[in-house]
Amino acid sequence: TYLMLQKLLVTRPKSRCIKHCHFQMGLVRSMGFGVGQSDAIALAHFRDAAALGHGQAMYWIGGSYEDGVGVEKDEAEAMRWYRRGRAAGDPNATGCADSESTRMLNRMAREQNRVCVAERRWQQTPPDLAERGFVVY
Repeated sequence: TYLMLQKLLVTRPKSRCIKHCHFQMGLVRSMGFGVGQSDAIALAHFRDAAALGHGQAMYWIGGSYEDGVGVEKDEAEAMRWYRRGRAAGDPNATGCADSESTRMLNRMAREQNRVCVAERRWQQTPPDLAERGFVVY
């Protein structure tokens, strides 16, 4: 999936689905599905999607700042991203921008997600793919 999305970015850089492509690539990298897990690369994809107006990407960036994952923890910056996501129409960002209890629930869900990603036992990956950051499962 990651390679297919990467190819789409190259072959159709002006497509209207590019912001969704960047967002999906960010999700794949943050979870490590089929590729090496990388918070930094995921955040870069989320930033690219957010620059194109993707509200859910703005929510994920806000969560990164709130949790201090891939960036320095900064509550004020997290709230700025949540408000941007709310303006873009994302319901998760709207909840986090408006309610401390929603932020707490989302924070707990993100933490549980990180635990699940860390505990995933991947199958043996061929060395040539491992060197490129890909994982076979």
